[in-house]
Amino acid sequence: MGKMADLFGYTIYYVLIAFGWLLRLVPFTLKKSLTRLIALFWFYVLPFRKKVILHNLALVFPRKSEEPNNEFQKRCEKIAIANIQHYQLILIEVFERLTWSNATARQMASWDHKDRMLELINSKKGFFFLSLHLGNWETLTRIGCAEGLPLTVITRFLRNPMFDKVWVLSRRQFGLELLAESGSGIAAIKSVKRGQALGFMSDQHTGEPHGIESEFLGHPAWCPKALAIMADRLKAPVLPIAIVRDMSTGKCRIMVQEVLSFSGIDPESPDFNPELRAGSGKLNDKGIQYFVKESNLAMESWIREYPEQYLWIHKRFKNFLDYSKEPLPWDL
Repeated sequence: MGKMADLFGYTIYYVLIAFGWLLRLVPFTLKKSLTRLIALFWFYVLPFRKKVILHNLALVFPRKSEEPNNEFQKRCEKIAIANIQHYQLILIEVFERLTWSNATARQMASWDHKDRMLELINSKKGFFFLSLHLGNWETLTRIGCAEGLPLTVITRFLRNPMFDKVWVLSRRQFGLELLAESGSGIAAIKSVKRGQALGFMSDQHTGEPHGIESEFLGHPAWCPKALAIMADRLKAPVLPIAIVRDMSTGKCRIMVQEVLSFSGIDPESPDFNPELRAGSGKLNDKGIQYFVKESNLAMESWIREYPEQYLWIHKRFKNFLDYSKEPLPWDL
């Protein structure tokens, strides 16, 4: 069964590469038009998770004072349609990236403050990337590998061995190191200690025992806590990074913030709060919540600036919002 899954996996992988080459022949303007039509069909005819997207948007971008209810609905629906179009473009880019050489990948993006990343790489010390499901995160890792970045990411492997083979091949072929989402704590620590950059996608719902209740985009949410524990233990920098698509050209823009300070949990900082650490010196729950909230604030600024390119289809607030039963604000 394993060999058969590998054979089918390799076959599908090379078929997808051929498909990627065909997609590269299509002008971006045509891709935009076609994905827009698909988005409208999805939204009005086959509304898969349409309500989830609208609930998230209405929660994060609530009705403005004196804004008519129908205008509030139109505003959310406009973002939702653009967001669904974004998912179709992600899929196209996932196929196309299989055909990129390193030189092509580097040409696909411009950088904001690339020097902040290079400074950490040149230090030869490991660090953490804090990223999120904004833009096309698979393109981000491909470009990172093309830049020679010693990059490791923690990922969720697929249950189907054939599709998992395709997924793993599409990422490891370009030098990306993968660690399983669970049971890889020691391997992740070793990775950072030997100078790797370890990427965390820290914006999705994560329940107990791997998550902690915090706040995300102004609302209660369960958030992953592994990055807080590992970064504090290793005293390694945390560098926020994200990618967005330029809808006029199809190219990408990679944005790098400054290294996060977390002064409240730093014993050497004048802002240090001893209540955030246990007697042993480790972060307690309050300390982890502080770390998570500071991390979330870094990500939130990007989400609010580029709402059309965020993963609103995810039930981010499902512990506090019943997506299936709760009516949308304009239906009350």
